Amino acid sequence: MSAPAGPKGPLDGLRVIDWTVWQQGPVAAMMLGDLGADVIKIEERRVGDGGRSIYALAGTATSSYFETNNRNKRSVAVDLKTPRGVEIVRSLVADADVFLHNFRPGVPEKLGLDYDALRAVNPRLIYGEASAFGSAGPDLSVRRAVSLVCGVAARFGGELPGRCGR
Repeated sequence: MSAPAGPKGPLDGLRVIDWTVWQQGPVAAMMLGDLGADVIKIEERRVGDGGRSIYALAGTATSSYFETNNRNKRSVAVDLKTPRGVEIVRSLVADADVFLHNFRPGVPEKLGLDYDALRAVNPRLIYGEASAFGSAGPDLSVRRAVSLVCGVAARFGGELPGRCGR
């Protein structure tokens, strides 16, 4: 016997393709899933989302961090470094309403997953992007992990790995 279906949320019927990592993007997609959207998370085929193992307790397959930020989602693992992997994402986008990513500018373009490329696949697509430091300016190419490491190092007195902040 299957469990009875719960109440449908206001975003029921909306399909979201979630190509995000770490806190910012996964939480945004999680909220859409909480409101009833069908969220499909894109993960790296070889390693999955890095959040799966961060803060994981010994003997657990995935961390509570990952489970919390990725609830109400399905996932698919693809190799975006191959034409087939990109084609899989494009086929998902063809039937989607929303595409989310939070990578540095240039990353989606390199893979053919930028706004113009995906709009050609699905003209009605809502394309949401949120990189760590915006789409223009002096910190455009700074990786978000550097910012995180700088904060932790500053807090605990470690050596800074490079230029931190502005």
